[in-house]
Amino acid sequence: MPLAGGSDFTACLAATHTGTGDIYYARNYDNGRLWRFNPKSGVVDTAGAAWHQNYAGAAIDPSRNKMLIVGDYSGSMAPRVLDLIKGVAESVSFGGLGADALKMSGYRA
Repeated sequence: MPLAGGSDFTACLAATHTGTGDIYYARNYDNGRLWRFNPKSGVVDTAGAAWHQNYAGAAIDPSRNKMLIVGDYSGSMAPRVLDLIKGVAESVSFGGLGADALKMSGYRA
């Protein structure tokens, strides 16, 4: 996969949209940008802002075109939901007994 601007030496956010086949990724040093790679066309473009630090985990809900981003290296960032159509983060809060697990530090594979 071609990486716009080069690769990163850290484990970074990456997720595949199962509906489109597009691969979304973000790097530690890209000022919060989220990239989209279309493997059919080979085109890489920006898809909004993920505003993550390295080691973030992500999952895509293909029916809603939303990405859940959890974790970061320091454990200081709250989980975020990114609207993949608009390319912007939505305000969201998680509660319940397992909510703290979404704000852990380290690798989120």
